[in-house]
Amino acid sequence: MISDLQPDFYKDVYEFEQLAKVEDKTFNNFDNYLSRQLINMFVSKADADGISTLESQYGIPTDNSKSLDDRRYQVLIRLLPPQPITFKYFKKILNTMNLDVTQSVDYIKSIYKAVVDSDKVTIADINRLEDVMNRYVPANLLKEIYKYRYSKSTFNSYIGVANTTTIYTHSDYKKGDV
Repeated sequence: MISDLQPDFYKDVYEFEQLAKVEDKTFNNFDNYLSRQLINMFVSKADADGISTLESQYGIPTDNSKSLDDRRYQVLIRLLPPQPITFKYFKKILNTMNLDVTQSVDYIKSIYKAVVDSDKVTIADINRLEDVMNRYVPANLLKEIYKYRYSKSTFNSYIGVANTTTIYTHSDYKKGDV
């Protein structure tokens, strides 16, 4: 606000206070516009208008059916500097995208396996992971995504003696399999 920026010697000067009140609305609108333009320069903070501008600048087709975060990640992926794609670097990309993925490669069968915990990921995360895999994992590798859910059940059965059995369920995945 302009009235907040007035020097001390204008305090209690009626004319200046009235001018400041009138100009405050225009000044606030300009300040909000300027702040929004500055924020839209950064992909991680940009709003829908900023993301649309960045998509048009980088030739990314605008898909308004996707969420703002998905569109933001598409722009970020496009802006990444070219580097040799190693699995260590690919893991950094996934960590940057907040995707908790355990990855492994079977070089004999030419399969890249990504394992995610179904409690920690959403459908949008899976779609994002699939997009990144299609873009960065070599084309000669078959790409597989496994979703697992860790569950633990305890059955008590009494056949002459007390016995407790613990069963771990999984979908073709063992904890610690890397």
